[in-house]
Amino acid sequence: MKLLDSAAPLTQEDLCSLERQLGITLPEDYAEFMLRNNGGEPEEDWLFDFYDGVTERDNTSVIRGFYKFYLHDDGPSYDDFVKICSIMRAEKTIGKDMVAIADDPGGNPICLCVAGENCGKVYFADHEYEDPNTGYLFMSEIAQTFSAFLNMLYFG
Repeated sequence: MKLLDSAAPLTQEDLCSLERQLGITLPEDYAEFMLRNNGGEPEEDWLFDFYDGVTERDNTSVIRGFYKFYLHDDGPSYDDFVKICSIMRAEKTIGKDMVAIADDPGGNPICLCVAGENCGKVYFADHEYEDPNTGYLFMSEIAQTFSAFLNMLYFG
């Protein structure tokens, strides 16, 4: 997958700074992705299939873009990894064990679990539905790992 409009390249030190800012440890496969790409928009439409827990049926979505880590807090807020995650946590739309890593054209975040028994799993967060058990956005699992998520993407 070729990504366009990525942010400035990251170093391992930059990633450590991001982790400190959010109080997290990124799964290794996602950290490697960020070191290679630092976000960006796919050149072509890359789709993924998942079981949608809201509609209780199979669904398909597309990656609009992966969020970026801006080194000097000068990036736009619509694709800034730290700003988006901080806002979503403050608004209690995601838990502290989740980070938003991308979104689809409908504004639904793609999230990555960064702690606990589900650490490393990737989720589709439906921005229109709240999970009655947690109060957070309703999450439907997409993949067991970020690498598995990348491997399941297909051109549409």
